[in-house]
Amino acid sequence: MDNEYKINISGAGLSFTKTIDPDKAKEIIYLCQDIKTLEISPAEYYRKFNPERNPDKILVFASYMENILDRSSFTLLELKEMFDRVGEKMPKNFTRDVNWAVSNKWLDRIKDSKKYYITESGYSALACNFSAEIIKETRMEKTL
Repeated sequence: MDNEYKINISGAGLSFTKTIDPDKAKEIIYLCQDIKTLEISPAEYYRKFNPERNPDKILVFASYMENILDRSSFTLLELKEMFDRVGEKMPKNFTRDVNWAVSNKWLDRIKDSKKYYITESGYSALACNFSAEIIKETRMEKTL
């Protein structure tokens, strides 16, 4: 118990509490610092999350745009460009993978617009670094 820490995040309809280990606590403290003032490349940011599935990658790219580039929304073209910026292969079915992220409730489209934003569920998936539970809950067979 001495090596566990409790994290609490709340506000605007979000309430999240979890017990974490010291290493995860250090990562969260780092993320909670004003990282917008740091020079962090898309590839460095991407490696912090190490996403494996395409919708996970798309969510990390969206998070980079919102949290590092200070963007409140983004287009599909901007998401596509991020694959090249981090040296990742473009998914063969990008539209399907974006729809997968939307069906996971991680991203949503702004009404009457071609722009998207990250939802509360998306931030929760990032906060737990795509835990095994999140991966299981958001398998393609269940979502599409």
